[in-house]
Amino acid sequence: MAKLGDAPGWERAASAPPGPAKCRDCGKPLRDPKFIICFECNQKKREGGGNTQDVMLPSECIFQTFYDEKNHLKREIFIESAAKAADKFMQANISQSSIRNLFHLLKDMANRLQAEKDLDFGSARTTYFKFIRQVEYNAKRQVLHPIMKEFADKHIDVATKNREEFFGFVEYLTSILARLKTK
Repeated sequence: MAKLGDAPGWERAASAPPGPAKCRDCGKPLRDPKFIICFECNQKKREGGGNTQDVMLPSECIFQTFYDEKNHLKREIFIESAAKAADKFMQANISQSSIRNLFHLLKDMANRLQAEKDLDFGSARTTYFKFIRQVEYNAKRQVLHPIMKEFADKHIDVATKNREEFFGFVEYLTSILARLKTK
């Protein structure tokens, strides 16, 4: 954690309002009132990440369908849009390991859908809803950056439309994960 005097421009802790000490950048409670920012914010500043709360998902990373006019998966979900989304996720300090379990929830369902052709698509929809729930929970706990919640929310209609679109979303997320750093 950053202490007073660690870097130029730090305010003095004495100027903080009375009550529980909170991080100057994100507002989370501090473990020790002699610090003015939390450990996570300090790490982001050291890595040159700045304020990651400002990271937003570009419109070209949001899809209404993952398929082109010939019913083939779009190139963008493998290359351009996946690279842009991965860059934004890395700016938000999201790594492969931070979303791996969430991804496996979806990938396992995609594998089941492929293996069990008569499996009702409602199972996949429910799995996506569980994915949304877990992303939201992790975002509220500040384990995941809100950009991941935005990503999941903006794809809810397309990913739960039918089997093919569900597979398309899983392919897109796979392409993004392939570009993220590992922890």
